[in-house]
Amino acid sequence: MVTFCWRWAFPAPYWPVVGLPSPGFLPQYVALFAVGIFAYRGDWPNRLPGRAGLVGAVTALAALPVMLAFGMTTPGSGAALGQILAEGFFATGVILALLVFFRRFVTGQGGLWRFLSANAYAVYVLHALVLVGLGVLLSGWEGTAVAKFVVLAALAVPSTWLLAAFVRALPGAKRVL
Repeated sequence: MVTFCWRWAFPAPYWPVVGLPSPGFLPQYVALFAVGIFAYRGDWPNRLPGRAGLVGAVTALAALPVMLAFGMTTPGSGAALGQILAEGFFATGVILALLVFFRRFVTGQGGLWRFLSANAYAVYVLHALVLVGLGVLLSGWEGTAVAKFVVLAALAVPSTWLLAAFVRALPGAKRVL
């Protein structure tokens, strides 16, 4: 309901002053950040039953067509509420499925996994800078959307991880990132 009211009050697709590309998702971002804190403190990823992964996958798959059917809706409408509910079920289902999947099948932590794990939060914080910078650099290139996506992804993923590692190597940065 918070997201429903939020999107009705702030229907703009972009806030240039704040720089949020999708302000309609801000309530979910805040809620999931808070849930992540509680999950870490309560050791939820390790205490989560294995069945939760299957339930999450089924929930996400059931919510996906509903979410796609509603598409972009008018804020404050019944369809908007349906879209928001489907988004919530989809996101929760995917999170549960991925948590159980990785807990079960990605158990070891070699050098690459340690590097990725150590730098994941810094990547989360810094990825927008890399994406926007590369997007501006590639803005003059005329190509298909798929080609642009592939090239941008191929450049952005390693660049973001390298930037994260560089920033975390700065004195005191590891305490924050």
